[in-house]
Amino acid sequence: GAVWSATLADGGALPDWLTIDAVTGIISGEIPLDVLADMSITITRTLGEEIAIATVAQRFDGNAGAFATYTPGLG
Repeated sequence: GAVWSATLADGGALPDWLTIDAVTGIISGEIPLDVLADMSITITRTLGEEIAIATVAQRFDGNAGAFATYTPGLG
């Protein structure tokens, strides 16, 4: 199957509180209360020789409920 990975759009690592499941591509994390930030995240799906890359922008607000999940679309 496909292998998923993610970085910040600038190439930096995701924050410690945000992770990606390499099998499903689901990004999730418990947002710390002191975080209020707009982040662009680059998601990469590798399937054999085929590589697909997408960038998503998301606002993270630790005071707004504090858990985020992103599930990539199929295709």
